[in-house]
Amino acid sequence: MRCVVTVIFIYLGAVTCSFDRERSPTVKTEFGEHQGLWTETIRGQKVAGYLGIPYAKPPIGNLRFQKPAPWTRHWRKVRESTQYRPPCMPLEGLERGSEDCLYLNIFTQQETQVKNPTKNDEKRAVLVYLISDSFDHNDNSLYQPSYILDQDIVLVTLNYRMGIFGYFTTGDEAAPGNYGLKDVLLGLKWLQKNVAAFGGDPKSVTLMGQGAGAGVVHLLALSKKSEGLFHKYITQSGTALAPWTYRPREKAVEMSKFLISSMKCERNTSKEMVACLRTVPAWMNNYADEIVMNPWDGFGPIDEPESEEAVIIEHPKILMAEGKARDIPWLTGVVADEGFVMTPLLHQNSSMCQLLAENFEETVLAIANHQLTVTDTPAYLESLSSFYFDGNITNDCADGFVEMAGDVLFNWPVFEALETQVKSMKSKVFFYNFAYNGTFTTTFKFDSSQRFGVSHGDDVNYIFPILNEVFDDLQLRNTEDDIAMINVMTEMWGNFVKSGAPSARFLPSWEPYKKARRYMVFGPEAEVSMEKGFLTDRMNFWRKLSEKLVGELNEGTHKGGSSKSADGQVVNRLSVLFVSLAVLLIFRR
Repeated sequence: MRCVVTVIFIYLGAVTCSFDRERSPTVKTEFGEHQGLWTETIRGQKVAGYLGIPYAKPPIGNLRFQKPAPWTRHWRKVRESTQYRPPCMPLEGLERGSEDCLYLNIFTQQETQVKNPTKNDEKRAVLVYLISDSFDHNDNSLYQPSYILDQDIVLVTLNYRMGIFGYFTTGDEAAPGNYGLKDVLLGLKWLQKNVAAFGGDPKSVTLMGQGAGAGVVHLLALSKKSEGLFHKYITQSGTALAPWTYRPREKAVEMSKFLISSMKCERNTSKEMVACLRTVPAWMNNYADEIVMNPWDGFGPIDEPESEEAVIIEHPKILMAEGKARDIPWLTGVVADEGFVMTPLLHQNSSMCQLLAENFEETVLAIANHQLTVTDTPAYLESLSSFYFDGNITNDCADGFVEMAGDVLFNWPVFEALETQVKSMKSKVFFYNFAYNGTFTTTFKFDSSQRFGVSHGDDVNYIFPILNEVFDDLQLRNTEDDIAMINVMTEMWGNFVKSGAPSARFLPSWEPYKKARRYMVFGPEAEVSMEKGFLTDRMNFWRKLSEKLVGELNEGTHKGGSSKSADGQVVNRLSVLFVSLAVLLIFRR
C-alpha cells in the first residue's frame, strides 16, 4: 500500500511541476523566448514579471568607458528571466554591484501569450523608471510593482551605469563621458523594438526618476537624442539645474586626472591613459576615501565635446533658456522638507550648530557643490545668514539649515526649471508639493525613534514599497491613511502615464501649472488640494539672489572670497564630513 501511495504522490508532484512550468508567463522577443514569474499587487492583481533582461553587451574590458553596445545575442532555449541582476556599482568594493549590469525588468498584467493571444494584442502605456536616488547608487530589487501595477500599465525598471563607470571623462574623444545617459537611451531604443511583446505601447512611454534619476530624466528631455523614445516624463525632487546633477566638463576632467593618477595610469595620450584604466581590476582604497570626503565631487553628467554621439553639449540652463526642452507633458514636484536629507545630524547633536556657524562659508559651498558662480562671496553669505538665520546662525540652527539646504539643493532648482521651461511649452506641466506625514520616512536610516518631517524620497514610497522593504525590521505596517495615499498617487501617476494628465476619482482636478501657477498639495493628513504661491518668499529670495550675486555660467570665479585659504576654494574638512555623512546616511539606504 505504501508503494502505491508513494507512486501516486510522485505522479501528482510531476503533474504539479509540469502544470507550474506550463502556467509560467512567457514572452517572445527578437532575441528569443523569456520565461518569467507571477507576482501580485496589494489588491491581488496578477502580474507577470520578467527580470534581468539584457539590453546591452556587458560594459567591461574594452567596453569600459565607452558608449553601450547593443545586445545582439540570440538563444534557442527558453531563457529564465526570474532573478534580478546585480545593480550597477558606483565604485568597486564600496558596495554590492557589478560592472555587468545593463539589464532591465518588465512587469505587466499581460496573460501568457499561448493561453490568451487576443488579450496580448491590447497595448498598454509604459512607465520606465530609472532606479537611482544618487549618481552612485542603484538597486533594482527594491522597486517592486506591488502598488503601481494595480494601474493597467506596463512597468519597466532600468539599470544604467553610475559614478566612475557611468561618467568618467578625459574631455575628448578618448573618453567623452555620459555613458550612463547613453545607457538609458539604448534601453529606450530596445523597448521601442520589444516592449510590444510584453503588452506595452512603444508610442506611449513615460520616463520617470527621483533625485539623481530625475536629473537624468530631465537632461534627456533637454536632448534631441531622446526624440521619439519617450513621450511624457516625471521628475521627483530633481532637475537638470540641481547642483548635484550637472558638472562642467573642466571640473569632471580634473576628477578624472585624479583617478588616473591614483591608478598609476599617467601616459602620453588620453587614449593610452584610458586603455590603462580598462585593465585595472579593482580601484584603490585611497580613491574611495576621497570620494567619501568629497561627496558632490564625484562623477556625473557633463557637457560633452561635440560629436555624433554627444547627448548634452551645452549647460542645461542655456538649453532651457533657449527653449530646447522637448515639448511633451511633464509632471514634477518636491517634498515638504527636502533639506532633511542633508541635516539629520543637527537634530541629534546641538554642538554641530556651533561647528557649522564657525565654518559657515565652507559649509554653504560644500552643500551647493561649488556650482554657483558667486560674484561677491561676503555679500552672498550675508544674504543667506540674514534670510535663514536672522543674522545669528546658532539661532534656530537646525530649522534654518533644513530650509536653506532644501532650497539650494532641491526647491529652487526645481522651481527655476519649472518657471523657465513652462514659458515656452505648449504641453501641460503639472507641479506638486508632497507634505504627507506617513508611517515610513527615509530619515529612519538615521534614527528610527524620531520623525523629523517629510524628507527627500518619502513620496516614492507611495509608488513603490521601498521603505517598507528597507525598514521591515521595525515591524511597522501601512495605516489606512498610507493605503489611501498609495491609492491616490498610483492612480494619479498611472493616469498621467496613460493620458498625460494626472487625476484620481473623487478628488480635485489637477490644474496645469501654467494656467494660474497652481499646484497640487498632498497634505499632512492624507488630504489633497490645489494651492497657489509655492514658498513665495523663499523662491523670490533665490530669484533675486541669483540675479544679483550669481555671475555668468561656468566662470567659476569668486570675488572677495574667504581669507581662510589661498584660493578661496578650500573646504573645511569637518564641514565636508558633515555633508558627507548626511549623503551616506540617506542616499545610500
